[in-house]
Amino acid sequence: MSDVDFLYEKDLLEGTPCTYYPEGVSGATVPEAAIDTRWSGTDSPQNYKDNLKDPKWREKWEDVFIDYRLNSSYYRCKEFDEIDWENSVAILGDSCVFGMGVPETDTVSHQLETVIGRPVINLGVGGCSNMFIMYNNMRLLTKYKPYAVINIWTTPDRATTFRKPRDGATGGITHHGSWSHDDKSYTRFWVREKVNYLAHNSLCRDSCALFNRDNRYLNYTPTPHLEGETHFPFHGGMARDNLHPDLFTFNLQAKYIKEDFKRHGWLD
Repeated sequence: MSDVDFLYEKDLLEGTPCTYYPEGVSGATVPEAAIDTRWSGTDSPQNYKDNLKDPKWREKWEDVFIDYRLNSSYYRCKEFDEIDWENSVAILGDSCVFGMGVPETDTVSHQLETVIGRPVINLGVGGCSNMFIMYNNMRLLTKYKPYAVINIWTTPDRATTFRKPRDGATGGITHHGSWSHDDKSYTRFWVREKVNYLAHNSLCRDSCALFNRDNRYLNYTPTPHLEGETHFPFHGGMARDNLHPDLFTFNLQAKYIKEDFKRHGWLD
């Protein structure tokens, strides 16, 4: 195996595992079936405990159960080989597409599925970059032929780096963003010059447009950074982690996307 084979076979189209385990049990020894699927990423038991101090949050979320039921590649959807891709819409993005902090029925994928009457496959990855969205878009199209592809871009200053997995380690991907400012290599070589990451962001978008030139394809930017980018609904709602949007935003986004499907004649 060459040094880069792992990039294509394992880490691309690989999401983020739900990393919470029963109290007192090490993640290195617990079987996958014992993972505590009530929590994921920033929607953690500690955040939940901290947010209980807020009466408004408590009224909305204290008694809401969330089950982060993921497939074997850590996506919030069926196993890939069980999906009827030709009749399904694939939606790619970051933790907002994943639906961090909300029940599966509140996610943008489920809301869109409801309004267009067609399966929508949630390929959101927590903390990922536009580079990773592009990589996954490319990898997706080498394996499957979805009815349509939608990219919902994240902030352009994020970056994804690769490394060869060490023996006994999992994954060769690291996602960098606002949480990585102590990483001098990230700040020095990626975010110091704004034009650097904006140029890569533009190339990612152009590449995905090229990948999908023969497909039904839409892409959106919730927080525009470049002149001429169209506003896409994104409101600072209050998901259970108190960091991500909630159903209000995802319902608006689904309706917005439906109008584009209607305009293109993609609705049955």
